[in-house]
Amino acid sequence: MISLFNICPPSDACPCVDFHLQSFFCNWDFVIKGEFLTERNVTTHSGFSREGYDILVKKVFKGGDLLGKVIFVSRMVGTSCEIRYDYRNTDCLIIGRGSSTSDNMYLNACSYVSLWSQLSANQIKGIHGAYSAGCNCTIWFCSGEQCAPTTCPLMDLDRDSDKALKERCVSKNGTCTWESVQ
Repeated sequence: MISLFNICPPSDACPCVDFHLQSFFCNWDFVIKGEFLTERNVTTHSGFSREGYDILVKKVFKGGDLLGKVIFVSRMVGTSCEIRYDYRNTDCLIIGRGSSTSDNMYLNACSYVSLWSQLSANQIKGIHGAYSAGCNCTIWFCSGEQCAPTTCPLMDLDRDSDKALKERCVSKNGTCTWESVQ
């Protein structure tokens, strides 16, 4: 079993900087399709008890040899990083930090967790490889001349916008631009 632990900065503030699914795919360490199985308490090596979930890994898009394994995800309680997942026995897209080789994988309040059934067809194409073509680009809030050539401008935080559901950021001739996920 591999452990995933939620980690927050010392200030308990959890500033999130990724807003488009492609940003999560490119900037985070692992991307899996998994099923939340059970909730349980685990005692860590340092003697602390953590509440968390066992997750069955059904597909790995990025992050190592996790397929078919059950991983443990702890959740923070009583901080601004607190996470509670109520997705039992259903498939989810789960994006987090850490390495499968070091057994030090974790989720925090900024991690991307979504019901698989709520992803658009283009988002599924993106995580199957279309997003990786634009990982040398940055997706960020800017407009016009404020944007670097390697940045695709993001205008809103709406995860249901056309940009979020249908487009990806790719580099063409040294300039990053939005295009439809094919």
